[in-house]
Amino acid sequence: YGQLNLVDPNKSSVAEMIYDLINNWQRTLVDSELATIILAGMIHKTQSFRLPNLAPKTLDIVSDLIDLGADREKIITNFYRTKKISALKLWGRVLARLQLDQRLKLAWASVPHSDFVKTGASPADLNGLAEEMILTGQQTDFFVLLYEDLAGKIFGNLYTKNKDAKWLLNNIEVQGTKEKINFVLSGKTLAEAEMEVVEEIRKKMTNI
Repeated sequence: YGQLNLVDPNKSSVAEMIYDLINNWQRTLVDSELATIILAGMIHKTQSFRLPNLAPKTLDIVSDLIDLGADREKIITNFYRTKKISALKLWGRVLARLQLDQRLKLAWASVPHSDFVKTGASPADLNGLAEEMILTGQQTDFFVLLYEDLAGKIFGNLYTKNKDAKWLLNNIEVQGTKEKINFVLSGKTLAEAEMEVVEEIRKKMTNI
């Protein structure tokens, strides 16, 4: 930790905070390369500005960064147009197993280690799938993704639109933010972990 902690809940991202710091300190430092890096951080954090409650100033900053030479096309190409065939095959398997509780708008899927072996993909290839489910699925307010490694350890992620993810799974040790948490479950099968997590969320939502 530093001696000073800069926190601004009205900013879309740390990237936007960095822009403000440099812009107010020495604006001439922002060349096209730095503008591209800052814009990349903002696009990644906001999922291409699809998150709700974006402040108008955030979009003003985007316009300014593009004026300063930020290469939006380069960012989009590297973020969203580089999916490997193995990753697409893995996403297909995950979506084929997708389950949905329509009443709670809760969706979940589990990925056995065999799926990584059969597709030639890795857990890193799951990045972005949950965000797409939350942001583009009108029937989904919560998405749970569980996957298994070679040793049988279970890793999980919970993404949510409008509830505190940490509260929903406060019975287990988690890391992350209100919108996204990560956790590890040891000593359980993938099916047991899925049942525990889904039932805990159902219990919390039913008791509201």
